[in-house]
Order: sequence, then structure tokens, then C-alpha cells
Amino acid sequence: MEILYIPPETVDHIISFVPLNDKKTLASCSLSSRTFSAIAQPYLFRQFNVDGGERKRLKDLLAVACFLSRLAKHIWYISIKCSTSDDNDMVTKPLLLSELMAALELLPNFRSVRLDSLALFDDTPNTTSFYPVHIPHLRIHCDSSANEHSFLKLLSSLGDVDRLHITGLPSSDFPLAFATRTVDILEPFLGNYPQLSAITLMMRVKDIRIGPSFGSDIDSSLLLLGALCRSPTMYSLTFASIYIDSFIIAADVGCMVRSCTALEYLELDLRLPYYNKRTKEPLRDAFEWHKLCLSKCPTLRRLNVIGASKSRLFFSENAPLKLFLDILSTAPMSQLQELTCCLIISGWEIASFLRSIFKDRRYSMDWKRFRSMLLECNNLKGLNFGMIDEFDPEASELFMSQLRELVLWELAEWCDMEIVRVERMVVVQW
Repeated sequence: MEILYIPPETVDHIISFVPLNDKKTLASCSLSSRTFSAIAQPYLFRQFNVDGGERKRLKDLLAVACFLSRLAKHIWYISIKCSTSDDNDMVTKPLLLSELMAALELLPNFRSVRLDSLALFDDTPNTTSFYPVHIPHLRIHCDSSANEHSFLKLLSSLGDVDRLHITGLPSSDFPLAFATRTVDILEPFLGNYPQLSAITLMMRVKDIRIGPSFGSDIDSSLLLLGALCRSPTMYSLTFASIYIDSFIIAADVGCMVRSCTALEYLELDLRLPYYNKRTKEPLRDAFEWHKLCLSKCPTLRRLNVIGASKSRLFFSENAPLKLFLDILSTAPMSQLQELTCCLIISGWEIASFLRSIFKDRRYSMDWKRFRSMLLECNNLKGLNFGMIDEFDPEASELFMSQLRELVLWELAEWCDMEIVRVERMVVVQW
């Protein structure tokens, strides 16, 4: 019988995942003994972390999968991160894409893979590879200094993905070619895998300007969103683009976004300054994009809109509720079953908000328009109002009680009290 040799550092890595009260027992066991297998199987191999550049550790994982299949089936999560050398803080040699795919093929029950784009290296750049690997949940972090070719080829090489989660921090160093190539790769990727049911796109963008080939500046994350919306079977989409200083939507972007006939849930995170910093005027083009996005979702059932006072979205001298209502006007109101409006507001703005929304005549017209739009929601089963205040909990509780009273009183004639909910909400901050 052949006994697999696993290096001591790999043993230490495995033992680090064991609960503290079981470490002594495990450390006294041999990796090839039955006792070790009995102790290890429940939790040892649930998650396997590999740092970029440590190809030896990935080979150890391959060895475990090949020779100890009874343990390999317990590996659920794989995380491959980028590592840097201590000498010059430079990224070490990344892992080969083919080696990663070979490892995944040997793990029958893994559920999620988390990749750092800097940790991958395409060892076959001049050939087209296809890896028939089923990945239930793929999380990709695209670093601004990453090799975009490896990132794009990874997407085009996968055989089966259920959920795709893209995060990143693009910078102005990303050229137009990155955005266009990403769209070119994502379009056939989405078209070939109709089982893809959920995509999360969280691109943290700051003042990216790409052009002038489009005739104007355009944000690469919007190009990505346009490609994602082409999937006819996508049921859930979260688009969160934070801290975009300024961007202008090209006139021909609309042709890039087709109707998403199966989208049922859409979350719009509007926590960004939708106004010109110099003139304080609202950026209409930004809202035009969201209007276009909603107009392409005829089967939308749940809409979650997160806005902030800093975005001048819900109230300000120039743009109270009007711009928000303009966005909402393009949504299929008659199809909506749940609408959530979440505010992020600080305590000192509470009085101004209440005064602007419920007392000022200019704002009361917008509120009446909001009520009339709600009348179109024949299938609405939930209307949620919420507020997040990270600065003054006591003031927020006072605000919530006042907002709850006013909202319920304003909407009492329209709908059942059980439908309307006013409560504090929690939004995940990245």
C-alpha cells in the first residue's frame, strides 16, 4: 500500500483549521492513520487557502485530492490570494491557471472559489482552453494592477458557473481595451451558461475616464453592467458602484443594454455624489443610466434602492425626491411586489429632511407623485422605509419614530398597514 507523504508545513496548515480543544489529539495522529481520517473528515478540509506564488501548496492539494479521495470530497471552499515578497514588496510568481483547474476537477463537492486576479497566470496565452469544471459560486477580485488577459481568459475558459461575484478596485490605469475586452468575454460567457442565476458586480470606481473613442467619457463598470444585463436567465443583480466622482454616459450605451427578461430582483446602491462638486448641480446623465436599467427589466418583482443624503438624491435644494421618482417612473410598477427605500442620514439632517419632505410645498408635490406611483402597484406586498445612522443612535431612534408616524399616516388611505414597514436597516459596508 502506497502511503502519501505530506510535508510538515502542510500538516501545520491543516491543523490550523482544527478547533482548539482538538488540536492536541490531531497533532498526535499520523496523516496516514485511520484515527486521523476519522478526526479530520468533518472539518479539516472545509477551506483550503493558497497564497499566490506558493505553487507547492497547490500541488499538495492536488496530491491530497489524488491519493486521499475520501478527504478531498470534504473540501468546500478554496481561497487563492495574492502574496508579495518581503524583499521588494513585489508580487511573486502566480499560480498557473491550468494547475488550478486541474485541482478543481479533483474536488467533487467544492462549493465556492475565491480568486485574486494577481494570483493567476495564464500558462497557455496563445491557445484557447476550456475547463469543464462546475463552480457553484465564483468570487473574483480584480486588482487594478492585474494582468487583465488572465482575468478575462479565466471567465471565457469556465464550463459551468451558477453564481458570479466580481469585486475590484479599477483605477485610471485601466485602458479602454480592458472595458471593451471584458464585455467581449462576458457576452459569450453569459450566453453559453443559461443556468447562471445570480451576478454581483461591486466595482469600486473613482474618477475613471475612458475615451474619446466613444465620443465621451464612460465608466468601465457601466460597460460591465451592460454586458451582464444581456443574460436572459439572470434572476438577481446587485450593482454597487461607490464613490464615482464624475462620469458622463455615452449616447450609444443604450444599445449595449438589452432587455433582461428574467430579472426579478434589482438592487441600486446610490451612495455616491450625483452632483457636480463645483456647481452643485445634479448630474442628470447618472440618473439616465439607472432609468435605462430599470426600463430593461419588465419582469422585476423586488426593487431595493439605497440612497444617501450626500448623494443629494432624496432631498436638497436642487434635487429633492424628483430625481429618485424619475428613476422609479421607468420601473414596471404594476409588477412590483416589494419596494424598499433606504436612507443614510445623519442626526443633524433629520429636521431638514422632515421639513423638506412633509411641509414644504415644493416637496409635497413630489410626495403626492410618489403616492400616485404607488397606486399603480397592484401586486405590492411590501413597502419598506428604512434609515441608517452611524453617528447618532439616539437621534436616529427619534427620527425613526417620527418617520414611521408620518409615513403610516400619509399612506393610511392607500394600503393595508401590514404592507408598510418602517424600520432601521443594515446595509453591508465593504
